[in-house]
Amino acid sequence: MELINGTISAHREELLGFLSRLGDKPKGIYKTKQLVEEFEGLSNGTHAGFSGILKCTQEALVLADSIALAIRPRPGVWEYVSVAQSQSGPKVQTITPSQYLQYKEEVVGSSGGDGIFELDFEPFSEFSTPPTLSKYIGNGLEFLNRHLSTSFVHEKEKMQPLLDFLRLHEYNGKV
Repeated sequence: MELINGTISAHREELLGFLSRLGDKPKGIYKTKQLVEEFEGLSNGTHAGFSGILKCTQEALVLADSIALAIRPRPGVWEYVSVAQSQSGPKVQTITPSQYLQYKEEVVGSSGGDGIFELDFEPFSEFSTPPTLSKYIGNGLEFLNRHLSTSFVHEKEKMQPLLDFLRLHEYNGKV
């Protein structure tokens, strides 16, 4: 986050121009390539500092009053930032992944709230440490499959809420 704040404060004018340009666009989700093209059209590629952050940005959510960025500076590390335009200039703040997803739901027009199936993966965090090396990232599904299948076989009462949920929903007339 310090790198992002430092880059933003060092390139404040670029950011203001870029934000106003993005603010003129319709509400939506913009990917890295679109962001870099917009920025290069604005600065003619002369400013490497802010451009570096944009190249690490996986997507930007453009709303009427703010922009939310999902930044991935290196494998396994994500930072979520909200940039809002205020009278004193752009206001940057770190947001949580949940807040970022709320921004995303607002962009796509999701009603949110009722009837959403949620999974709580917090109990799995006690069984393993988060991967720190990039070569270990991506094997979480294998762990979850192994753990869940073992858990369901040995403790059948844990499977009941999942079965109840699946029975309530059908696709093409099939449960």
